[in-house]
Amino acid sequence: MHLNQIIISFLFLFFLISGELKSQAISGIKVIGDNGDYTTIKDAVEVLNSHGVNGSVEFQIKNGTYKERFTINEIIGQTTNDSVVFKAQSGDYNDVIVQLDASERSENHLVKLNGCERVIFKSMTFQTQSDSFSTQFILTQGASYNKIEDCVFKASLNAIPVEEHLEDGIVIYNKEAGSKEEFNEFIGNTIYGGVIGISIQSAADSLEEGNTIIRNTLHGQKKQSVEIVHNAKGFFNENTIRYEGDGVAVTMEITNEYEVQRNRIYSNGVRALFINDFVAQNPIPIPNIDSFIGLKVYNNMISCPNGTAFEGNHINGIFLGHNTLFNNDMVYTLILDTSRNFYSLYNLLVNNSEFGVIRVKLDEDGPQFSSFGSDYNGIFSGNGHVGMFEENVYTSIDEWKLNENNPDPNSSFGSVKFQNDSFDLALICGTDPSLRYQGTPPVWPFFDQDIDGTPRDNNNFWFGAAEMINPMDSVFGYVTDETDTLKSGMVKIFTKRTNKMSLKEVTQFNIQSNGQYVLSDMPYAENYWVKIIPDKNDNPNCIASYHTGHLRWDAENQEPFTLEEFCLKTLNNIYPRKLDVLSSGNYSIQGNVSQTGGTNKLEGNDPIPGLDVILDKIPPSNTVAVTETDALGNYTFSNLPEGEYVITVDYQGLPADTLYKIKLNEGNDSLVNLDYCVDTTSQIEGCASFGVGKEEFLLDDIRLFPNPFNEQLVISGLNQEFDVHIFDARGREVTSMLNQRLKTSIPTVGFEFGLYLITVKTATGSHTFKVLK
Repeated sequence: MHLNQIIISFLFLFFLISGELKSQAISGIKVIGDNGDYTTIKDAVEVLNSHGVNGSVEFQIKNGTYKERFTINEIIGQTTNDSVVFKAQSGDYNDVIVQLDASERSENHLVKLNGCERVIFKSMTFQTQSDSFSTQFILTQGASYNKIEDCVFKASLNAIPVEEHLEDGIVIYNKEAGSKEEFNEFIGNTIYGGVIGISIQSAADSLEEGNTIIRNTLHGQKKQSVEIVHNAKGFFNENTIRYEGDGVAVTMEITNEYEVQRNRIYSNGVRALFINDFVAQNPIPIPNIDSFIGLKVYNNMISCPNGTAFEGNHINGIFLGHNTLFNNDMVYTLILDTSRNFYSLYNLLVNNSEFGVIRVKLDEDGPQFSSFGSDYNGIFSGNGHVGMFEENVYTSIDEWKLNENNPDPNSSFGSVKFQNDSFDLALICGTDPSLRYQGTPPVWPFFDQDIDGTPRDNNNFWFGAAEMINPMDSVFGYVTDETDTLKSGMVKIFTKRTNKMSLKEVTQFNIQSNGQYVLSDMPYAENYWVKIIPDKNDNPNCIASYHTGHLRWDAENQEPFTLEEFCLKTLNNIYPRKLDVLSSGNYSIQGNVSQTGGTNKLEGNDPIPGLDVILDKIPPSNTVAVTETDALGNYTFSNLPEGEYVITVDYQGLPADTLYKIKLNEGNDSLVNLDYCVDTTSQIEGCASFGVGKEEFLLDDIRLFPNPFNEQLVISGLNQEFDVHIFDARGREVTSMLNQRLKTSIPTVGFEFGLYLITVKTATGSHTFKVLK
């Protein structure tokens, strides 16, 4: 055969094989599971590794538990426009569980991203039970531009931290292995247990850039929740950390440029946040904040009752603004050691012990502190001791303001109490409008105005018991749905009671003749519930309801207005629920609403007159009638057509633990003695007489609260005997309570953090609920 013929034959064979391989590359939507394109996730990954892609791929995973581990290598044929997505087909992370325990170090992972790019895992659960091996995700060999989003990671809450093998217990591990794993995103995930929750590591001479950790929730880790080592130009924002160990919750060894913003961090150990060896790209933050490229720590709520809330060591170039830092121990709340180019603005520093809140020691090679300084900070400490600058101790706020270094001339000192001194810190209204709220650029000069441009009071910017400052001048809106405008009635404002599932009224305002309502002199709270009370004579077709149109403040989709919305004055127009037209019929419902004061909630003693009782026809839920209780607490709905109905009573923000769902038909043309008993300190219970029509109505809305729970779990809303069985995430029964009635409190102090299944059994059936500790 001639040479030319041989070459042509080889070329033909090459293109034939190449074309065949390309035709086997995958793209589009593929289904994993029984009767799908692939039976297991591992099957799909093996095809992905061997054949590659010729476009984006979405693997939709059917419901089930997949006991497997797999490795995704560099993907053949992938371009920068091609993503590979693995997601629960249902969109619910509970429906797809990847679970397999390791017995040796070489197999300690569920998923290994081994040099791959643009791989996305979404809405899945990953689970291990081993106390020795907890790793579920490994990123290595340059795996970059990947995303893990809205997933749940469950590792052992009894993980064993062995110092020489800490990596065995890292749940999500970006492993230092001579390569850089960059621009990976970890967004909206929940991570339980393990030795360390997330560890992002690189070599000191090979900084990683662009890794993002946003909106994740971590708790139950033994060693620490998050560690980030040798990274730059990254983001650690809007995460919630609850660390119960005795070490440090979050450790960062970062440099160049980094943002830490809007996090809630609690640590039971010696520190909550520790940042080490940071050198800013452009460390001087003034006179122009836009030119500052360095470490930005904004709008965080950080609590460390037994240690230091935030400590920085060898920091050159940090802007610390609008943070709330809390501790309750004989150590400083904020420590900056051997640092320079530091600016602190509008922070609230609180130490409830007999100790100071701040200690600053300058880098010997750095400029004087006053060159950059600190301004408009709020300070509280148990004995008035402010802190230490260099070797000088300042025992009063005047000393701190007026010393020769002049570090904080406009600071203020007062008393402040948080609703929960351990975790539920509240940013103070006036500090919360962010320097970069939702991506907006910093405002300069930021100490003269809030982000919405309104002037702030620089003398008293924070709210404490000694300085009762109103959170806003005024917030206004209109009671309108753009079709109708309510021109009479009132708007009531409620806040949630401390440690109680009920609201308290804090103020009320009349609706003006043009439909406007104006809120002024508001007390501080993290959330506000707004209820519209129409004038019944002027507005007979409107029902008293909350700003979302719900009849109950604790309805499933009823969201309060947040502190930020009040501070930023962005309240939307609101309008109450309207009555729907109902045809006439021959059915009726009667009952009574009375107050109970004894332990037996089935006996309402004192009638409650003038209380609204509201009737909805279902499905869907449409309000069709409202009536008031008379002088004896009685109510009646007459001339109702056949159908299903729900009755609601909302008494001053108590949880409506019982809803009556009634079916009216030819066999049951009326219901009487459909009674409610109101415990004004706790809740509203159904206390109907079971002699009439018992089989014709059901008790809806069994309530389990709080969720997540801490020291106790309360079950209510049942007006019959029931048994309770509690199981942990492994299906082991933790405790049970038999022959309960009405409201039951279950002590849960000894429960481990994690998921629990609560089964409530009655004579007619059972329900299972998921709750978290």
